[in-house]
Amino acid sequence: ERSPHHAKVTPSWVVALGNVAEAYRELGEWNAARAACIAAEQWATGNDGSLKLKYKCLTTWASILAAQATIGDEHQRIAEAIRSWETAREAIEELIDQNPREYGLKDELAICQLGIGRLQRVQEKLDEAMATLRQGEALLAQLVRDHPRQSYLRVHQAAINLEIAELLLAAGAWQDARGKFEQARALLEPIERDDPESLDFPSELS
Repeated sequence: ERSPHHAKVTPSWVVALGNVAEAYRELGEWNAARAACIAAEQWATGNDGSLKLKYKCLTTWASILAAQATIGDEHQRIAEAIRSWETAREAIEELIDQNPREYGLKDELAICQLGIGRLQRVQEKLDEAMATLRQGEALLAQLVRDHPRQSYLRVHQAAINLEIAELLLAAGAWQDARGKFEQARALLEPIERDDPESLDFPSELS
């Protein structure tokens, strides 16, 4: 239940509930993940100036839906996940307008593009997926140039490259796909060597 001072504790509650939702997602406990995410969103929307918390809830929920949808090939879930990503993207774009120098928000925007593009590929909307992913690719390329010491940005850039490579494979563009796989490998190998903790998903390098 909300305390009388819930506005002061809302951010920590949202983070905690978001982590719970992610943990349930990893366990495949979809109903529990949904409940935790809904609770997180309620805390966020009950707090003044909650736009940043709101998009965090939306991206968490979108990732949960995406995982559930792609495992079960549930097209209704995929559409719902895309809508959540798109709503999160709108919130992040508004925050970027307010904080144009905050590169972490631009990274979040690129992650939204990755989430949307990945699901558009699952829907076999290949042209739309490529356009979405190319936008994220351009954004991350600029972020990596501007912030070369932030290894997590290169991890995200590699993830975009891998997704584009999958699209190119689907289109039969084998050489172009190979080029993207090689770009991703070139980004990830130095990180594995110098900063392995930055690789949340080392299997992507494999």
